[in-house]
Amino acid sequence: MPSPRVSILCITYNQQDLVEQTLLSALEQEYDNLQVVASDDASPDSTAKVIRALAKKYRGRLVPVLNKSRGGITLNMNRGLAHCDGDYVAFLGGDDIFLPGKIAKQVAFMQADPNLILSHHDADVFDSATNQTLYHWSERYGKHSGGADSVIRLGTYMCGTTVMARRERIPSGGADPRIPAASDWLMWVEMLAESGGQFGYLDETLARYRRSGGNITRAWDWKFEEQNLTLAIIEARWPQYATLVRERRSELYFVQAVRRFRFKEWKAAWHLAWGALFGSFPSPAWLRIASRELWFFIRRRGRTDDLLDSFSTRHEQP
Repeated sequence: MPSPRVSILCITYNQQDLVEQTLLSALEQEYDNLQVVASDDASPDSTAKVIRALAKKYRGRLVPVLNKSRGGITLNMNRGLAHCDGDYVAFLGGDDIFLPGKIAKQVAFMQADPNLILSHHDADVFDSATNQTLYHWSERYGKHSGGADSVIRLGTYMCGTTVMARRERIPSGGADPRIPAASDWLMWVEMLAESGGQFGYLDETLARYRRSGGNITRAWDWKFEEQNLTLAIIEARWPQYATLVRERRSELYFVQAVRRFRFKEWKAAWHLAWGALFGSFPSPAWLRIASRELWFFIRRRGRTDDLLDSFSTRHEQP
């Protein structure tokens, strides 16, 4: 029996210096039945040129999707998904790296359990400037698995570049365009809620996630807006998860309240703090985030990381 076909979707924008290393980590996976789709969001730099050159070298294995107009992260992802023909789709950030054996191991993991709609694994989080490991994803976010309820309550506890999905369960139009950038969270919830399936965790480190000044995870105000919109959509579409939505929303309010206090925006800070305290009353749901970050800080012996450092700066929407 032939191995299941796998599509690796890599979305890129202005990553001319990194995209070759990223795509090679996917193209050189020891897995024969493989398609790599590189969807570029009309980069003004030489990213598209790098992709074209690799497409000639890996003809039939690399599919270049070179868009002429910029659509943003969600539209770029959906444009790429339209070209994916695999039984499974793996997602790869345009500056991240797959480690050897990642595809074969993750396919075997999902093949062993038909109830797995999605899966993820650990990632080595590294500093782009030094190539040094900062920490492992699981050290901050834990090793979680579960259904739609888990993904709603805990948020995106998975690193996007570690996710593999059954393509038949991906919504026909891709991710919801109402969420311009961080649309993967809602897509995971939809896939799990509609199928009743599970998000499995493979306890191996099979990718490297790059930390740099350009990470969209540093854009805190934008994240707050998009995640709140995501929760509103979830609550309207699946009202059975309303309690979990309120608990997750209280965590978002807590994080944003802390930021506003640091900027000395007292009125907004107190408003958000009340939302965190009473949004999920009587459950102090926000304590989970506070304790997680405190424990992470202690384990790092009082050293901050770039994600915490960015907490006190403002970043533009991606």
